[in-house]
Formats: sequence, structure tokens, C-alpha cells
Amino acid sequence: MSLLLLGTLILLSIASYSPADYGQLGDAPGSVSNVAGVVGAYMAHWIALLLGRGGYLFPLVFLLWAVSLVGNRGSEVAMVGTFWLVLLALWFCTSVSLPTGLAVETKLLWGGLVGGYVADLAIRYLGRIGAHVLFGGLGLMAILVILEGRMRGVGGGLASRAVSMGHLFGEKISLRPVRHRRRRLKERERIPSRAKKSAPEPPRSQARSIAAPPVADRSAASVEVVEHEPEVAAPVAYGTDSKYQSEFLSFLKDPLKVDTRQTREELEKNADAVEGKLADFGVHGSVVHVAAGPVITRYEFEPAAGVKVNRVANLADDLALAMRAPRIRVVAPVPGKAVVGIEIPNRRRSPVYLKEVLAAEAYLQNESKLAVPLGLDIAGTPYVADLSRMPHLLVAGATGSGKSVCINVIVTSILFRATPFEVRFLLIDPKRLELTLYDGIPHLVMPVVTEASEGAKALATVVNWMERRYRHLAADGVRDIQSHNANLEPDERPMPYIVIVIDELSDLMLTMPTEIEKHLGRLAHMSRAVGIHLLLATQRPSVDVLTGVIKANFPSRIAFQVASKTDSRTILDMNGAEKLLGQGDMLFLAPGSPEPVRIHGAFVSSEETQSIVRFLRTLPVVSAMEEEIVSKSEEEESLELDQPDELFGEARRLVIHHQLGSVSFLQRRLKVGYARAGRLMDQLEAAGVVGPYEGSKAREVLIGEEVLEAEEL
Repeated sequence: MSLLLLGTLILLSIASYSPADYGQLGDAPGSVSNVAGVVGAYMAHWIALLLGRGGYLFPLVFLLWAVSLVGNRGSEVAMVGTFWLVLLALWFCTSVSLPTGLAVETKLLWGGLVGGYVADLAIRYLGRIGAHVLFGGLGLMAILVILEGRMRGVGGGLASRAVSMGHLFGEKISLRPVRHRRRRLKERERIPSRAKKSAPEPPRSQARSIAAPPVADRSAASVEVVEHEPEVAAPVAYGTDSKYQSEFLSFLKDPLKVDTRQTREELEKNADAVEGKLADFGVHGSVVHVAAGPVITRYEFEPAAGVKVNRVANLADDLALAMRAPRIRVVAPVPGKAVVGIEIPNRRRSPVYLKEVLAAEAYLQNESKLAVPLGLDIAGTPYVADLSRMPHLLVAGATGSGKSVCINVIVTSILFRATPFEVRFLLIDPKRLELTLYDGIPHLVMPVVTEASEGAKALATVVNWMERRYRHLAADGVRDIQSHNANLEPDERPMPYIVIVIDELSDLMLTMPTEIEKHLGRLAHMSRAVGIHLLLATQRPSVDVLTGVIKANFPSRIAFQVASKTDSRTILDMNGAEKLLGQGDMLFLAPGSPEPVRIHGAFVSSEETQSIVRFLRTLPVVSAMEEEIVSKSEEEESLELDQPDELFGEARRLVIHHQLGSVSFLQRRLKVGYARAGRLMDQLEAAGVVGPYEGSKAREVLIGEEVLEAEEL
């Protein structure tokens, strides 16, 4: 406010300046005609003496600083404006003093002592014509800059260049790009030619690097899927029959040939906007690299010395407002780099199709049967994860965020590469919506499970298989499934991987929390070595669903868009998922990685999945998996429900005598495993000895002890 008052006072003093006032300063105060009194007369006299008519620009400096501070636009705007006002005043005072034939009084009136002195110096060293040319050109440039409204851009560029002189011989030159329109156009014309001439070594003087747009940045294999369909018919051999993969790919849609790439001019404009908005809040720095992806673009911002990283992160909402973006995610800092990543959604989104990532080099070169192409990263590069290395995966996200599509992509990509002798699936779908489509394919170990109680039994069965596999590996003297399969004879079949997929974990946890958590805990702890892997999905990432036992054994996690930071921390133990865009936008936390990777998930439609399932149902049915991995003695012990167990009579007597219908009770008294005790309990229910299952409570015993006494008599 004081600057505003001072600037106004000086302006009024100059406007009411009268040369006669200076001679009356010693008289009575009322004899001065200046509206600011004696003080105003003194100021106006000396400003007019030094600058002449150019003195009218002097109070504008104070007014500019006052407006900048009141408007919270920072000191940079005021500094740049002061620079141009001083330059304009100097040009004006000198220019009006250059013409010949002017009286000394006229020169002093218009240019002041400063203008006359600079004009004399210019004429002495440049001559009168040279001085006119120099100051005429400066005046024309100033007028053009003011008319274009680019004062801040040009001044900011000059200031940034001055700051960067200290880093001229350092590792990298970081210059803030000049925003003058003509100079920017010339710079863009020079960049391609300079890149061609110095291809072996990247130019060190380039202001910022612009990564290739998404389409151009994708691998050659994925592009061939779009443009050269015959070459993608069978990218890799499927066992000894590559025709299988050729037919498999024929059911997937080709990527759309739509160019959604952002132009270099758009990327430069957005980078300038990011720099300018941060500078408005006092966060200075420059965008040194731009990575354009199919859905978002990451602008890597290098803060100036002394700028704290969290200041950039706290301005995410302000940046979203300035860039007209729905959400902006700030990675502060980017791991391994001295920059802050600002991820801004593209105005035109490029879809990612499963057929494209299945033909990518990163996927083709990965020989694992459980390799999964999740999608494209922020630079448009295919991202491939290996389920056998995770070894278990947790997927969570809100409804409609792309969670179910991601599960279908994972299952479909494994079906594309692995035979039923190499990978088998156990699918549990309490919702009866997504995984029931796969019912009937030869890769299933049992029909798709849709009941919560049956899901608990299925998991108990897999626990029994895991124990059998460990005994089998111990008998062979090997440590894991890879070593076992590598030592097989030519006529022996490999031990298949088992992938357990649960689409909605919350339904199971609400119905049978104790049993489900116990089975999942055992499998997550021990099943990796024997080739059993878990894929859990839920749309309700609360602590009663994702318990501590489950999270501790699932280091690999995928988070889709969630409603709050609390849900994001429940899934990833950090914020970030609440800033995602939905429709397949995910954060993938790999095991051992401190920060998640942002991936734009591949898309496979329900029609494509149904076509693939119909094709798989036509293939020959393979033999039961248990017959391939257990010995004959163990096969004889694997009893079915419709076959009476030899311990049925003893189990019946114990349950009736103790009036306790519990599976764990039968385990302790009969010294049998959980699976066999569960089958005995089901047979007792079928015989009318105990009632139906009642959750965690023991079953009701329907027969009294008097029946046993009568039978003994």
C-alpha cells in the first residue's frame, strides 16, 4: 500500500510540475502551485531535470511493484516490468535529444540531463546516423514486445539465461525457453537440423528434450500389428504349434489407426505454462524433459537452487486449474533423477489394445509362461510383468476403474502362451459376472467356483495340493518347480503352474473371513516354490478386506482409481491412486520397488473374450491335474464325496459321542488333513448326522448319544 501511495504522489507531482515553483521554495508554503506541496515541487524539479518528459515513467515503477505484490504475482513480474520501464525511459530521453537544431532548453525539457549525456556519447562513438539507427531499432523492438504482451516472457528468458551462465561448463545447461513468438519459431526450425548434424552426440545447448509421442515411441512389433497384419499372425511358437497363436490373435481387435499424438508446439506450450504457473507462486525452475505417453504426458521440472520439493507437490490443484486438467499427479522427486515429475492428462486419449502389447518385443523376448503385458507406461513403452516373480498380485480399485478388464488381460495373455499342461487356473467369482465366461476351457482344474462356501473348500483343496507337491519335490531332491520340470524325462509331463484368481475378495471375506484368511495366508507363504500363484481383486480396499496378513504376503499390487487417499494408502501404503484417471489408468508396485510405476492398462472387450473362450472349448480336454502330479498311492487316498471313507464310522461315533460337529475336531482326533476332515464332515451331513454349514460355528449334531448306546446293544 505504501508503494501505491508513493507512486501516486510522484505521478501527481510530475503532472503538476511548474518550473516557477523551484524559485519560490524559500517563500511561504502557499506560494507553490504543485498539488503535492513543497515536497512534490522538489521531486518534480529533480525528476524533470534528470529525465525530462521521460520522468513520467518513473512513478510507474512504484505502481507496478504495488500491483504485483497486492495481486500475489511474485517479485519476478515486478522485476521484469522495472527492467522494461527503465529501458523505455532511457530510450525516450536519448531519442528526443538526438535531433540537431534543438535548443538546449528544449533538450532539457524533453530528455533531461540523462538523455543529453547518453545522446552525446552515442553521437561521439556511433555518429549521428548510427545513433539514430540504434535507438530507432530499440524503440521498434520495445513497441513490438509491448504490443504482443510478451514482456514477462522475454524478460524471464533473459533473466533465466543470466542465472544459467554459472552452469555453462557444468553437466547440463538448463535455459528457460524464450517465449517470444518469432524467436521460438526460429529455434524450432533450427532444432531438427541440429539434431541431424550431431546424431552421435545429443546437443548440450538444447533447452529441453521432448520425448517421442506415444505412437512413434511404441515398439516396432506393436506398430507391425497395425500396419502389417500377416507378420503378426504367429509372433512366437506355442509349444510346437504356432497355428494356435495365429487363430488366437485373430479374435483380438486391431489397434485403431488414429493419430492422437501431441505436436511439438503443444508440448512446448504446455511446458511454458507449467513454468509460468509455478513461477507465479514463487517456485522457479525449468522443464528439462517432456515424455509424451498415450494417456498422460510427464513434464520433468528441475527446481532452482533453494526450492523445496514439497512446494511443487502442494501446487498440484493449482496446476490442474491452470492447465484445465481433471487431475494432475506430482511425483516428487522422480526416482533416480533430480527433477519433479508433473503428469498432465492428454486432451486426446490414445487407447491401448491387448493385441498391440502381445506383439511387443518386450513380451516376445520374455520366455516365462506367466509373463503378462499390463499395458504401456507413461512414455508409451510396453510394460511386461512376470507373475512367477511377484509371486502373488493384489488388484484393487473403484467400480469402473478398469479392474475387471485388467484381470481379463492377465488371464487372456497367459492363455495365449501356455498350454493346459503348463498352466492351470482355479477361478473363484462370487459375483458371477467376469470369470464365469471362462467356464469350460481346458485350462481349468475345476469348474468356476461361484459360492463362497465352495470357494473356501477349493482353497483348502489347493492347500492339500501344495503339500503334496512339496512331498513330491522332496522325493525328487529339487527345491522348486523350475528345477523339477528341467529334470523331467522326454516322455514325462511337466508339473503345471496353478494360478488362483479371485475376482471379489470382499464377498469371501464377509462370508467366511477366518477360513479364507487362513488358506490365503498359507498359500501366500509357501506356494511360490511349487508354482502356485494368487491373483486377488477387490473393489472395496478397506482394512477388514485387505487385512495385515494378506497385505504382508502380497508385495506386488496394482491400484486403479480410488475415491480417497485413505483407500490409496490401504492398497499401496502411499498416496497417488486418488489422482488416477480411471479407464485402465493404474499404479503398479513391483516387489522390492520403492515407488509404483504408472501404466495405462491394455483393453480387451467382452466380445473378444467370448470369442477366445469359444475357440478354447473346441480344443481337446486334458486329463485331471491331480493324476499328473501325485503318486498312485496318493491317488488312492484322494477320496471323493460319493465314496464312503474308511474312517466314516469312527468319525460318526466321535461326533455323536462328543456332540461336536467341527472339522478341526476331526483333524485332531483322527490325525487327518483338513481336506479329508472336510470331506468326512460333508459325508456326515449327507447321512443326517450333522446339520448344514453355519460359518465359523460348529455344526449342529442331529443324533443323540442314545443312538450309539442302542447300536452297541
